[in-house]
Amino acid sequence: MIWFEWLLIPVALVVIISVLLQESSDTAVQAFTGESNDLFKNRKMRGPELFLNYTSLISGILLVVLIIISASFGFRWEYQA
Repeated sequence: MIWFEWLLIPVALVVIISVLLQESSDTAVQAFTGESNDLFKNRKMRGPELFLNYTSLISGILLVVLIIISASFGFRWEYQA
């Protein structure tokens, strides 16, 4: 395994943990019925919520990039041997 393939596991764990720690703005009933609550519609993210949002966004992009790099190097080495 190459060094960036070893990075896939911790980056994937960061994505999973940061997404699981985020709070949902809708309840399950609202998701199924289509009911919306406009009271907190224009509320800005602050503090830990903003940090988790950026963490999941950046680590998700990094995960996709690492997967593409890993797949492209694996494809090249498979046919060179």
